[in-house]
This record gives sequence, C-alpha cells and structure tokens, in this order.
Amino acid sequence: MKNLQITEEAIKELHRVGGKKVKSQLVIQFPQVFPPTVSELIVGHWYKHEKGTLFCYQEGWGVYGFNPDGTWCGSSVKSWAWKSVDGLTPAKVDEVQNAFRVEAKRRGYTADSFLPLEKGVHSFNPNYDLWTVVFDPTRTVLYTQKQGQGGRAVFLDGVWAKQKDMKRIAQIKQEIEDLALELIQLDKYYI
Repeated sequence: MKNLQITEEAIKELHRVGGKKVKSQLVIQFPQVFPPTVSELIVGHWYKHEKGTLFCYQEGWGVYGFNPDGTWCGSSVKSWAWKSVDGLTPAKVDEVQNAFRVEAKRRGYTADSFLPLEKGVHSFNPNYDLWTVVFDPTRTVLYTQKQGQGGRAVFLDGVWAKQKDMKRIAQIKQEIEDLALELIQLDKYYI
C-alpha cells in the first residue's frame, strides 16, 4: 500500500464539500485540523475565542476572564456578557494557568502581599514558588503555590484577593523598631 500525503487545506476542502458521514470521519481522523468546538456554554468551564478572549462562563450570560491582549476583564462574576458559541473552543489548562500567572505578577502579588481568600490554609513555604490554577466545573482558584504546600488563594471564583498596603506595613514596622529603641534608651536611664 502506497503512503499518500494530504495537505490540511485538502482535508478542510473535503470537509466543506463532503456529506455528514465524511465530515464526521474527517473530524475523528484529523483532530489537529478540527479542534473541538463548543455547542453550548457550561457553567464553570473555561473557553477560548478564536480572537483570543479567554473566559470562564457563569450562570446566565455572565463571564469573567482575559481580553485578547491578556488583560483581566471583570472583578465580579457577571461582568461581561457572552451570547454565542461561534468561534469558541474549550480552553487548554496551560493557557488558563499562564494567563493567571501573568495577571497575578502584573498586579504585584507576592506570597505575603495579600489577604488569602480561603480560610484554613497554611503559611507560605518559600521552597514552592509556583502559581497554580485549580479549576473544575464548581470553582476556579489561583494559589501562590501547590496545594498542600502552604498555597494561599489569591483568586477565587471571579474575585481577586485584597492586597495588603505593604508600604504602610513597612512604615509600622519601622515605627515599632524606633519605639523599641527609645524604650531601651529610657530603660538605661532608669536602671
């Protein structure tokens, strides 16, 4: 049997002119040419539009996610509207992970610069400096590191954690240190 080479354009043309059975078989045989399509939006799932928008669908037509340029859009669960499945594919895990990592760093989040959104998490472990996104149909969470390694939630279901005022914290620490030095000086005079 002779090997036959066929181009992607030829496969797409066969798909365009073929009947229902031919189209179905081409999609099965050449998944790299026909990425999965979306027939309906499912709550809690991440999608990517052909023009680059990356979003998590919520109830009704609400979504939150990333614009084509990678910037965050939406600080509440129902910040955008999305009414069509045309041009959508299921988002890949690495696309969502990368978008969240870039956004968290752009916002200036570090291990200790925010108030965690989940209760009962452990303290930061500097040996695990990862940004891990966990998402399933029920929730989307961005941890500062792997779960179980002291990860803290910086993003939870459409909401970014409130950042600490690190300048004010540094100022307070300095004031405490100055006060402690004054107390030591006073103690020397009264001993």
